[in-house]
Amino acid sequence: MKRLIITTALFLITAAVVVSGETIEKQFKTSPGKVLTMDLKAGGSIYIYGWDKDEINITAFIDGRDSEDIKTEFNETASGLEIECRYNRHRGDGGYDIEFEVKVPHKYDLDLDTRGGSIMVEHLEGDLRGRTLGGKLELIDSHGTFDFRTNGGNINCEKLTGRADLKTNGGNITCSDSQLEGKAHTNGGRVRLENVSGNFDATSNGGDVAYANAGTTTKSGDGDAIRINTRGGDIDIDEAPYGAELHTNGGDITVRSADKFVSALTNGGDITIDQVDGTVEAHTNGGDVTVKLAQNLAGGDHDIEISSNSGDIKLLVPADFSARYEIELAITKNSRKDYKIESDFDIKQEQSEDWDYDHGTPRKYIYGYGEFNDAANKIRIKTINGNITIKKI
Repeated sequence: MKRLIITTALFLITAAVVVSGETIEKQFKTSPGKVLTMDLKAGGSIYIYGWDKDEINITAFIDGRDSEDIKTEFNETASGLEIECRYNRHRGDGGYDIEFEVKVPHKYDLDLDTRGGSIMVEHLEGDLRGRTLGGKLELIDSHGTFDFRTNGGNINCEKLTGRADLKTNGGNITCSDSQLEGKAHTNGGRVRLENVSGNFDATSNGGDVAYANAGTTTKSGDGDAIRINTRGGDIDIDEAPYGAELHTNGGDITVRSADKFVSALTNGGDITIDQVDGTVEAHTNGGDVTVKLAQNLAGGDHDIEISSNSGDIKLLVPADFSARYEIELAITKNSRKDYKIESDFDIKQEQSEDWDYDHGTPRKYIYGYGEFNDAANKIRIKTINGNITIKKI
């Protein structure tokens, strides 16, 4: 990009620049703890970097056929620096590109607003806020509070610590190697968290949500449960050492390993829990459920409640597991298959003789009961038109 020398009127506090396909370079003395405010009414991307100098260094690139209609103002205040970039005469048709690269002290607050570009923040500590009407957000190696919104772009976070409130109206959210409190939400994209600890909730209105290596221990040895809510996507959890509370309106739920508890609810998908040492609540309105207890269980409760409105249920438990079983299998009158309860344990079974007309489609029931090894834990299993299988491991 060709660089031109710009002659401007300088004021004690405010400097205004009207540019045409040019590069603006500005430096301002400052001190840590102040705030940079940027309002890009004309749109444009913002890249903020923290450095060790008590100085704000700005390089702005504004180019394109409508760039002569863009006006930029820099206003020094007692609290920091304000930058405004707006249309000088008329809006134009967007035939221009705007980018701001800004370096500020590492400890500095941000209040950023752009009407159409990306925002990136790196190596900052402070109260960090940003809004964009369509670009992506990148937050890297920073500490503090993070309040960022984008109207459709992706959000990417790496090496963050603090409290976060992140939202996109359609993009994906990825976050890695971070310790966070707060929440991340997308109205339709995917969410993936990897090596993220803290009470950080991830939700989606329709996309998949995946956790990998979540839940680093705190100094006290405690941790936070994983809590996920999505309105239609799959949920995939590698590890939940402090428990998991999972809800999707239609996708599958997979948990490969969990301690303490798993609460899983889906309105239509399958639920698979490969290994759990704790209590289980697993409910689906139409899928299959598979739950496997850990081979060597720790102390504490291991109550299990599983239900499906139309699916198979499989439970795998240690041979010496202490439990009282209560099983209910409903078979509707219009069913074309003979469903049954199969168990490696001596489960007593009873079948109703008359049709039950109180729950819509007429149905009969097979009930199963059994107590084993002091019956310390309660196991309740219910399904409609599905097989129930209990296996020893």
